[in-house]
Order: sequence, then structure tokens, then C-alpha cells
Amino acid sequence: MPNHPCCCDSNTTTAAAAAQCLYGLVVKTAAVEGAGTDARISLKLSSADGRSVLEVGDLESWGWLGADYDYFEPGDLDIFGRRHECLATMPCRMLLVSDGSSDKPDWRPNMVEIIQITSDLSVTVRKFFLHQCLAADRPPYQLFAYQDLCANDAAAGAA
Repeated sequence: MPNHPCCCDSNTTTAAAAAQCLYGLVVKTAAVEGAGTDARISLKLSSADGRSVLEVGDLESWGWLGADYDYFEPGDLDIFGRRHECLATMPCRMLLVSDGSSDKPDWRPNMVEIIQITSDLSVTVRKFFLHQCLAADRPPYQLFAYQDLCANDAAAGAA
């Protein structure tokens, strides 16, 4: 019997429709005076082969705490998220960038957590721990933080 337009046979897939995942992003700012920022923050996540990429040009645009919420303040745990095409593999590289704008350009992020939830409700989590200041006038004199945990994945897969 053919499928009704409102129903789906679980054995059929539509090639044109890519699987959607929910991506949650949790960002922890250090709980020290002056750690917060009002600068624009962007994030790029990628897999070891570079083919799976998730880019967020303005993290606040993905914010779950409302348009009037003051993100990236000292001690805050900020939550962001959106539905996005599922990445083939969980990202293991992260680039976090401040544009250095505003009267509070420096920022001290402690952690970025990526949560991927698929349509079958499987959950994958990756944490990037950062302990550096994103500032042009203080060491390490850069407005970005980069971490590559792909070697950790390769080592775990070889074990």
C-alpha cells in the first residue's frame, strides 16, 4: 500500500531533506572582576577533516536568554542554541573570536560546551576548556581562542 502524504514509511528517506540536529552551546565566563565583555563574539566549530563545520557569526543571535539579556558577564553561564543541519561528526576544533568592539572589549571565557541532539534523541557533548583572556592589550595579545582536540579523538579511537 502506498504511503499517505501525511505519513511516512520509516524505511523511506528524502534525499533533499538533510537531517536536523539541535545544537546547544553553553559558554562560561570567568567569575572575576573585568572578565565580561559587550563585544560581538563569534564561534566556528569543525571536524578533524574540516568537512563538518558550524559557524555562528554572532553568538548572541542564538541566545536563549532573550534579546535584552546581557551575555558574557563575569560568572555567567550563557546558553545558546538553534536547529542546524547535523554535522557528520562531532566538532573537535573550536575558534572563539571577539571583535574587540564596545567599551568592554576584553573577555575571559572559561569553557565552551557543545551539545548535539539528533532526531532520535541521541546526545553528544564536547567541552573546550579555556583559561586565557581575549584582549589586544594583555597576554597572549589576541582576540581569539583556538583549541584542537582532534588528536584526543584519534588517540581514543586507537585505544
